[in-house]
Order: sequence, then C-alpha cells, then structure tokens
Amino acid sequence: MKLHVMPPSANSHGCIAIVKHLKLDDKVEIVNAYGKTRTPEFLAMNPCHTAPTLELDGDAGAIWESSAIMRYLCLNNEGGEELYPSDPVLRAKIDMVMDWRQTSVYPCLPDIAYVIFGMSCSDEGAKKGFAKLIDEHFKILTDVYLKDTQFCYSDKPTIADLAVAPALTFIKVSHELSFSSSLRVPLFLLICTASLQMHILTPSSSSGTCQVLGEGP
Repeated sequence: MKLHVMPPSANSHGCIAIVKHLKLDDKVEIVNAYGKTRTPEFLAMNPCHTAPTLELDGDAGAIWESSAIMRYLCLNNEGGEELYPSDPVLRAKIDMVMDWRQTSVYPCLPDIAYVIFGMSCSDEGAKKGFAKLIDEHFKILTDVYLKDTQFCYSDKPTIADLAVAPALTFIKVSHELSFSSSLRVPLFLLICTASLQMHILTPSSSSGTCQVLGEGP
C-alpha cells in the first residue's frame, strides 16, 4: 500500500503516526503528494484530489479522508485496538469527536493556516475563525471531551486525539493569534505532543517527530 500525504498538512499527521506506531513501514510506503494531487494519475486514483489518500494493493482502489484511513489502518493491523478501542461506547465517542473535528473545528482553520500551502487567506476570516474556536469549540473540547480524562474520553491517546491535536497546531501558523492561558487547550496539546513522542512514534523515527506534529522545519 501507499499512503500519499501532504507533509505540511495536519490531516496527514495522524495517519503517518499510526503507520509509525503500528510499525507498518514494510506494508505502507509513505509518498509525498505535495503538488501532485491534480495530476491525471492521482485524479484517476482519487477524483476528490485530497491528501492523505491510502492507495490499496491490487485493484482494491483507494481510501481518502484522514478519519477513514486511520480507522482502516487500526481495524486491519495488529495493535490497532490500542488506538481505536473495541468497546462500542468508547468507539462511538471517538467517532463522534472525529466527526466534530471535521465538521466544526476544521472549517475555522483554512483562513488561519492555509497560507502555508501558498493559498490566499483572509485576515478577517482568520480572526472570525479563531474567535469561534475560542468562544464555542474549545469549550466543547475542554468541558466535555476532556472533562474527566487527559485525552478525549480516554486516559490514553486514541485516533480522536490524532485527529484533533495536529489540526490545532495549524493555529501556530499565525503569529497574531494565540491561545488564552485560561484554557486547557494548550495543556492538551502539550500532553498529546509528549504522548505522541513516547507512544505513537517509534524511537527510530525521533528525528521525524517534530515534522509529524507540525513543530519542525
């Protein structure tokens, strides 16, 4: 299989982390898709021209959308249950957080961060998106998903955290926007970062840890 990723994109980071944690390097080749998603070859594989895209073996086609890829990798590889527990209630809550990330949090981010892709961004849109994150979405994260646990509904990181935390690092692209010190969000990011370094990424990939978390060069 081949995992086509955009290295600067938070959408790719959770998928990369799973490949590393589950030691799938011999099964999944990570391919840099930057600048290639509109080529005829890529569009034939994924007409939605998005990354990450997991190109399956044989004639099985491809899977895109980061949440779908993370679920697939966890469900079909040894050790995946650690990141995507089989308990039906916890799994449903993990799915709920991932859907919230896609439908509520992520729409606030393009004007804040897509400048790193060379796209035109609105300063006014960035400020509005950040205000909505602060006033609405971060309260859900801290008061509901992190109310009783270090991670989203769990004392250990799951694919819900691999979806949410990398996306929030996008905010670091803007030097004019910063987290309120009264929020638990910076602490959540710090804990996720430390946990990802210790548990999600293998020691052999320590040089790539910062890149996966959006902290490196």
